[in-house]
Amino acid sequence: MELVLVVAAVGFLALLVNNLPSSISSINKSRHISLARDVAGKQMEFLRRQSFENLSNGTETFSAPELNTLNGANALYEINDCPPEICTEGEEAREVKVRITWNESGDNKSVELMTIIGKGGLGQ
Repeated sequence: MELVLVVAAVGFLALLVNNLPSSISSINKSRHISLARDVAGKQMEFLRRQSFENLSNGTETFSAPELNTLNGANALYEINDCPPEICTEGEEAREVKVRITWNESGDNKSVELMTIIGKGGLGQ
């Protein structure tokens, strides 16, 4: 009976040690996605607080110290006129996208947030 318990314990430990690296990798990937979403959200809120007149069309890069933990991180935001299929009444609004990309174990990863900011809207 003791031999069965010893074999079971050794088997359990071998299984645990074998799966540990993939578990740690999954935790790191999840943490990186959360970090990128947090930084993108903060940038989006920063843009929402700008006056509508300062939201000119174009693409700009931005930086955040937190992104130093993401391998090869790039952060940008893009501002365009509101697409006619969304702003059907000719509203004065801008489509704003914030995108963060990075490399995770050879795979390209990204997080993108999009919103519409209207003249006289939130923070205006």
